[in-house]
Amino acid sequence: MIYFYVTLLILSSILIVFATQVMKLFRLKQEQKKRVKNYQELHRMTDSELLLFKNEMAEAKSTILGIEKVIKDVPSLEKNEVISNTLMESKSIFNQLMENPRDLTQYDNFLYRNLPTLHLLLSKYVEQSDSTEELLHLIGQNINQDYEKLLKTKQADINMAKEFIK
Repeated sequence: MIYFYVTLLILSSILIVFATQVMKLFRLKQEQKKRVKNYQELHRMTDSELLLFKNEMAEAKSTILGIEKVIKDVPSLEKNEVISNTLMESKSIFNQLMENPRDLTQYDNFLYRNLPTLHLLLSKYVEQSDSTEELLHLIGQNINQDYEKLLKTKQADINMAKEFIK
């Protein structure tokens, strides 16, 4: 008889823990929906624009993570300053796009050409390091140009704010 009560107590405890976890997940899901809605309203995005933005940024994030993985797997790439700077600049542009989704069209070359090409070339670099070195530097220069455009835009915004304050 005592085994019955012990089993019942253990099952009750498991049920309580499970129910607590389900409630936490439910609250997190509700909170996430609320944050997405606030983000959408803050940036004045329609549902279709939000879906497009979400898909494009998920693809960009996946590509950047893939680039990071290739760089970590190949020690010579990890030591390459141009590649390291290109990765840092790519992350900065990604963060800028997350803060200002309306800038997505200004960085179309970055998202649709330069970033995927960099990932492809880095993947090929593992196989053929000599022939892709020059191409990697060219793609790095293209991403650097996008990054410079980002910095100029930020500087222009700062200058405009200073003029407004005066």
